[in-house]
Amino acid sequence: MSQPLSRQLVCSNGLPASELALGCWPLAGMTRSGVTRDAAVRTVATALEHGINHLDTAYCYGEHGESEKAIAAALKGRRAEVFLASKCGIHWQPDRRQTVNGRPERIRPTYPLKHLPKNSGGFSRRARHERWGSLTAP
Repeated sequence: MSQPLSRQLVCSNGLPASELALGCWPLAGMTRSGVTRDAAVRTVATALEHGINHLDTAYCYGEHGESEKAIAAALKGRRAEVFLASKCGIHWQPDRRQTVNGRPERIRPTYPLKHLPKNSGGFSRRARHERWGSLTAP
């Protein structure tokens, strides 16, 4: 029998998060594997069944937050069990706060990160910081 996953990171609500995270980019269906919404939901459910409750996603995983939408569908009634890290900074919704805070069909992150890849649409590091303006954690 396998050992339970270690949980060293503790969320602000007291939830211990697994050290191992599920990277959710493929859940958007953008990879060559062509992950369907049903497969994405099953993947998240399987991760939770095996003690992985740390999910990593971003609004840019899909043209309009498809990864976050798949996670929202998978977590109906289980959001409090999950530590969700999300990123912003590669592309935005018109209202930048919605990029971080989500919409009803997406899911609100536990911990939003400002992502600073070297090549971000021609914007300098300083310009990206300025574009973020008053974004705050949810």
